Amino acid sequence: GISRHRKTKSKPTNGASSVVDGEGSQKNIRTTASPSREDETKPPTTPTSELTLAKQPSKLRPQSLELGFNLSHFDRSQLQLNGFLALDAIFLGDISIDETDSDIFTTSVTSRWVFTDRLQVSLSVPWVHRETTIRSGGQELSSVETSEVTVRDESVGDANINISLKLLRETDKWPDLVWNTTIISPTGSDPYGIDYIPLPNNDNLQVPERLPTGSGLWAVQTGFSTIHTTDPAILFASIVYRYYLSEEFDDLGSDPEAEDSPGEVQLGEQFQIGFGMALAINARTSMNMSFTQRFVDETEIERVGFGIQQVTGSSTSTGSFDIGVTHGLSPNISLVTNLGIGLTNDASDYRFSFNLINRLDGQGYEKLKKLLRTIDKQFDAPYP
Repeated sequence: GISRHRKTKSKPTNGASSVVDGEGSQKNIRTTASPSREDETKPPTTPTSELTLAKQPSKLRPQSLELGFNLSHFDRSQLQLNGFLALDAIFLGDISIDETDSDIFTTSVTSRWVFTDRLQVSLSVPWVHRETTIRSGGQELSSVETSEVTVRDESVGDANINISLKLLRETDKWPDLVWNTTIISPTGSDPYGIDYIPLPNNDNLQVPERLPTGSGLWAVQTGFSTIHTTDPAILFASIVYRYYLSEEFDDLGSDPEAEDSPGEVQLGEQFQIGFGMALAINARTSMNMSFTQRFVDETEIERVGFGIQQVTGSSTSTGSFDIGVTHGLSPNISLVTNLGIGLTNDASDYRFSFNLINRLDGQGYEKLKKLLRTIDKQFDAPYP
């Protein structure tokens, strides 16, 4: 988002103060008659927002480059009963406990351009690595033996472009008001038509043949954010709405032995609110904390012969509390760290991220070009 720079003694003067927007989770569900809640991933995250606005450039070139690393961890346990209750007290059948541990590593590169002191555009491209370990009892019909399988996958995630326009400047009575709009492209691998393969020695456990890294759909996100300075603190809040465009896919099923089941997918709308505070510790370091709540509507699928169906369990509500520290490593480079704690069942257990932000003035841009020329000198790759 866009905000402003004010000359105060208590506020960092090198871009150290920053706010990391919270993020929710969007289910990547199995589009079958009985979808599973086991496969979860997060949507492309909202880019880190600096609380200082770069100077208006004299040429159209990136004003800042950001390298981000994010780790999200999920830990789920589910009790499964397959049988019936006799005499209202005795259960006859199979009992198994399934455990799922998921880690999502995301590396993203974000470039920002500042056209005026009110308009900013950014482009973010993530690379997603997913690792899921599934455990289930009942191996060889034993009540003691447990099966364990780990699935790994990685590819580019859903890239996005963001436009931020400052509508109102902060005054003594009114905060900054910024309008943000993001277009999310389905460049990641989609979660539809993934076959689930049962293990030969344990029918209780079915393993996905691959893991998705994106939603598979185009999305438009828009919202407003406000920032108000009350030295030495900065108060901020945001409201966000996301809508996914429907799309048809050749196969929505998860049974490898069944025929392809084509259909149309419409992911649920999302509504998010968040608020928090950033506090300047000294001229180079600041700390921020925030709360974010996201509501996700039910997903709908439409298949020939079945009509429109709502996917059971796809409606979620995720809440998280975030705390982070930003430190100015140099006048142009800042390190932003953040720890998010999930407060609801559908949120990640925890999420940790750190971002390096390099604000490119004229001198910094020339150094970057020199570094790129040195790296690619052997290939004779020219840079403007």
